[in-house]
Amino acid sequence: MDLKLISIFTNIKIMKKYILFGCLLAVVAIAAGFYISHRMKISNFHEKLQTVINKDQGITEIILKAETESSQMTYSELFEFCDKSVKDRTEMLIELRGLYPDKESVLKDSLMYFLNEENKMVRLKVQSYRKYIDVSIGKDSYEEARDNYIHSDKYDRKMYFKMYRNSLSKMTEDTRELKDVLLTFRETYELLTEMEKSIESLMNTEGLKFTPIFSKYEAANQAYVKTSLKYAISAY
Repeated sequence: MDLKLISIFTNIKIMKKYILFGCLLAVVAIAAGFYISHRMKISNFHEKLQTVINKDQGITEIILKAETESSQMTYSELFEFCDKSVKDRTEMLIELRGLYPDKESVLKDSLMYFLNEENKMVRLKVQSYRKYIDVSIGKDSYEEARDNYIHSDKYDRKMYFKMYRNSLSKMTEDTRELKDVLLTFRETYELLTEMEKSIESLMNTEGLKFTPIFSKYEAANQAYVKTSLKYAISAY
């Protein structure tokens, strides 16, 4: 074979090897790029989740320990704080919904459901406080109307009986609503206590930090429900 042809064939083989090697390098580079991009995406995703859960636990813990630190916050301050916490938690939910919507995540879905239930729990707690106040005020009005009726003369008896009957009806309705709210609050609290166990497991699997707080303050909140129910039953 002509030496020139041999040289050409040799160069072609060498070029093919370089092309093949270049293709392999390109494939590796692309794969590495996808991997790095994926890891960065996961890291950013986890960072966002950690930020949300940290913020949520910070504001929720203040509400859960209200019974143990009741002297440090008035009803008005507590109601204002609870309303703000619901607003903040709703904003967290919106943020989570928009966080990599194409990415399937059991942890993300669980956190969103958890936050929704927390908002429900906070609203119920506020309702229970407000209704407790209604019962307390209603009890005073009922006792006053009852005493006025008992000690009224025949000329005012009809008027005082009507006032007594209306106050009794209002008292009965308020205590019934207080019981309903307290029982629903207790059920929701127990659900969240169980849910945070699953959240903790999922967070640990992803290498994220999570501290159960519903179980931490469960005794205090159950005692609040028990005491309030007892008060509602003995209100009149």
